[in-house]
Amino acid sequence: MLQSSLQVAAGVVRILWAGARFAIVALLVIVEPALRFVLGCVALLLTLMAAFYVVVRPALHVPVGAMLGLALGAVLLIGAYSATIRILRT
Repeated sequence: MLQSSLQVAAGVVRILWAGARFAIVALLVIVEPALRFVLGCVALLLTLMAAFYVVVRPALHVPVGAMLGLALGAVLLIGAYSATIRILRT
């Protein structure tokens, strides 16, 4: 008796998780193109700004490393976002 009720509860939880996962993946997939575009632009602009400051103003103390780190962070966020979608799809 207890085992069958646990199986029913596990089945209900599985169905609820599948529904919630579907809704989350749908939202993430809808937002993905805009997020990829924005983060890609941020990474590109930060990289170009860092290169500009290195070439044009080498004596100016601009945190070029921080800019490149933020650009790398934006690219890694794109990868993490895609990985999250892949994980939730399975």
